[in-house]
Amino acid sequence: MNVVILLGHHDALQSKNPAVYKFSIRESWKKGGEWQSAFHHCVAFDKTAALIQEHFKKGSAIGIEGRLTQNEWEDDSGSKRKSTEVVVNRLTFLPKDLVPKEDKEDPTFDWDK
Repeated sequence: MNVVILLGHHDALQSKNPAVYKFSIRESWKKGGEWQSAFHHCVAFDKTAALIQEHFKKGSAIGIEGRLTQNEWEDDSGSKRKSTEVVVNRLTFLPKDLVPKEDKEDPTFDWDK
């Protein structure tokens, strides 16, 4: 089974094709008194891509369900490269305060407590 569920904040646009939308989801948590972040690369197609582009702005809380894929290619210097991304199957509109941001104190996501 290949299922990925992510809750986070919509990040920067990486594609301008209306049928394919590449974006990142930022996840934040507190560890050692410092905020940490991870960016998960995602891709959506067709109607899902259009829906995300229309309704989600940078920083919007978003929930997605999808599957993990790995891409391989050769760069200009001939080196083999790999990247992993989530292909979005479903998305969920989330309330702003459901997903913690770095400026909020949320002990649920504080790994030191």
